[in-house]
Order: sequence, then structure tokens, then C-alpha cells
Amino acid sequence: MEFKFLVGYDGISLAAQVGGDPTHQTVLLLHDAGQTRHEWAHLARRLILAGFHVVSLDLRGHGASQWHCDYSLSVLAADIRVVMDALPGTPAVVGSLLGGLAALAAISEARREGLEIASALVIADPHAGQECERRILETCLAGGSDDFDAAIRSIASQAASIGLSTLHKYLRQQADGRWYWHSDPRVWLYPHAAAAEPAWSELRLPLLLIEGPIASPALERIGRQAPAARRLRLESGRGALFFADDLDALDRNILAFIADELSAGTPAANALTLRRALGAFATGVTVITTTDASGRPVGLTANSFTSVSMDPPLVLFCLDKRSASLNAFERSEAFAINVLNSQQQDISRRFASRAEDRFAATPWETWELKVPIIQNAAASIECEKHSVVDAGDHLIFLGRIHHTWLDPQRAPLLYFQGGYQQVLLTRANA
Repeated sequence: MEFKFLVGYDGISLAAQVGGDPTHQTVLLLHDAGQTRHEWAHLARRLILAGFHVVSLDLRGHGASQWHCDYSLSVLAADIRVVMDALPGTPAVVGSLLGGLAALAAISEARREGLEIASALVIADPHAGQECERRILETCLAGGSDDFDAAIRSIASQAASIGLSTLHKYLRQQADGRWYWHSDPRVWLYPHAAAAEPAWSELRLPLLLIEGPIASPALERIGRQAPAARRLRLESGRGALFFADDLDALDRNILAFIADELSAGTPAANALTLRRALGAFATGVTVITTTDASGRPVGLTANSFTSVSMDPPLVLFCLDKRSASLNAFERSEAFAINVLNSQQQDISRRFASRAEDRFAATPWETWELKVPIIQNAAASIECEKHSVVDAGDHLIFLGRIHHTWLDPQRAPLLYFQGGYQQVLLTRANA
């Protein structure tokens, strides 16, 4: 594998090892707190042999990556988002606990923006219950050592199961010339698992959760929020310092899951080009609304809306089959298309978020078909459901227009290349 530096959030330098054919499916490997990219060394090699393109990353403050004053989950997630955006195709992600939680936060944030940046996610916690051991190891070199051999000896007694020839992977030489533990101790000051909780219910992709023999509270909570996730409990875990001479049970199960869910030969470069090309098409932003079986309002942000026919008057929108709102739209016989105006970015974000009651802070009313109509929109279109078409990973809902409303004074909100844009309305002289 080739060693290189990648760019993270705010320009931070992140170390990585990269291997395999970049035109094939990419797998991003992320380690746990106190670890480095070497945690996944053997799995990386096997994935490459299986035909995958692999990127194994050192998180900020770990291994050969740059240290920083901020290790909050949101910043770690921002690093991962920047890295993922630069990778070919839609990568699968494998993360040992901290890496997995940061990836989850990045994936969820992108999904709230209407973007699917990952094809599958594995979160493993093979080190559950060993945080104390790793912190003890870090304190052995809290002040650094000016002699490499002395640094090795100072931690060898805490890592007797690891050969001296391997321990060098856990040391780094700082600018002062002294040898330190390979991760910044300030990483442990942040409550990463608690910060990840708001993202858990956003999951809409193949997910595998792997625990060691000691239960992982974080994975237990994720499992409750994502009942469709595959879960696995292994009889043996991994030590706080771990390098595999061969594939252990953890690696074998991850390899099987990735191979099961994804084809190594997926033309990732073409997928990336397609995603960027589609992003070059500016669209309006709509909130699609209906009611569920109990009459409660349901709504979501979408830009996959278009007109179909003038006679009869038909429009359509597309809905991901994994959407939590899918059942309500399938059962309902009516829906509304609310074309947001340029001052309604807050409504767009609200209806793309995990907020339980998106309508509480949103002014709305109903018309004849009794579906929610968002007030002050640039336009609203009330529709009777005409038909539903199955198309790949989406359903296409066609509606026959029942009633329309337009405010020509309001400019529409636009979405282009991953961000909101505005239209400047001008009036021709009379």
C-alpha cells in the first residue's frame, strides 16, 4: 500500500495508506481512539486481494496525522466527510468504535442534505472495556522520551503480549525531538458516543454492528435505533494494542459482509462522475407532504420533482425506498408539493432532519384534499395520487393536479452542487 497525506477539514493533514484499483469499489477503514491505521492492516490487505480499493486513515491526533486542539465528534466527522467527498464512487466504511461513530455522524449529516455518501457501514467495538488500559499506556509517555529504546521499554511492561518489534508503530517523534505515544491524550476529553446519538436514527444503508465478548453500550443503543442492522457478538475481542498475524474472526466477518453487500468490481469512477454530473443540474427545493393512517401530517424535503403532462395535468416526485415516510405516501391517496421560497432554508433543513415533529415550527394549513400546505411558499400544488412506479432504489409517485397556488413575488429556493442558491428576480420595464 502507498503511504500518502490526505486533506481533512480546514486543511488539516491526515495520514493514510492506499491500495488497490481506484476504479473499483472503495472501502474506507477508520480506527478507534488510541489506535492507528495499522489496526486494520491485515483486513486492508485481504480487501485489496479481493479486488477492492482501500483507504486506511489515521484520524486527526493519531498516528502520523496532524494533532489539533479540537477532537469533537463533529470535527472528526467533518474530516471524514472531506475525505469521502474526494474518494471515487460511494465508499463503504469500516470503523472501529470512534472511527465508526464519526463516520456515522458524517453520513447522517450528508443525508440531511439529500446526499448518500456511503454504500455500507460497519461499526465494531472489539476493545470494549479497555479504555482504561489504553489511557495507562498513554500516560507512560505523557512527557515524552528523548531515547527511542527507552520509550519502547517504558510501555513494554503494559503491553507484554506485543513484540518489541511491533511497539514502534505506537510511537511518534514530535518537533521537540522527543518520542511520545502515537495519539494526542486530549482525544479522550470528548464524549464521542453521546454526541453521536442524534445521528443514529438517520441510518438508511446496510449496517453491521460487531461487539466483542464485553457488551458495547454504544452499539446497544445504535442497535435499538436501527433495528434493521445486522448484529454480531464475537467470543473473543482484541487487546488494547492489536496487530493480527492472520485474519481473526472480526476481520473475517467484516470481509464477508462487505463482499456480500458490494461488488469489488463496481465502476466507482463512473459513479463519482455521474454523481457530480447530476449535481450540476440546479433544481428547486420542495417539501412533499401527506398524512398517515391516523391523520398526522408527514413531510420531507425533496428536489426530485418535475412536471409530466399538461393534459391531463400530472407531476411526479421520487422517494427512496428506505425512507421512513414511504409507508405513509404509499397508503395516502393525496399529497402536496410545496415549492419553497428563497427565505425558507430553515424549513428545508427541518424537513430533511430527524426532528420528530417537523410541523410544530412550520406554519401550514389544509385545502380540499386535507393534506398539509406550507404557508408562504413560492408555490403549492395539491395532488390526487395517480399511480406509483417502481424504479430501482426509488418509487416514483405521479399525481394529478387538483389545485395550485403561486406567489410570483417570491423567488424560489435553489439547490446546486451541494448547496443552497437563490434566484435574483428582475422586472422588465413597462
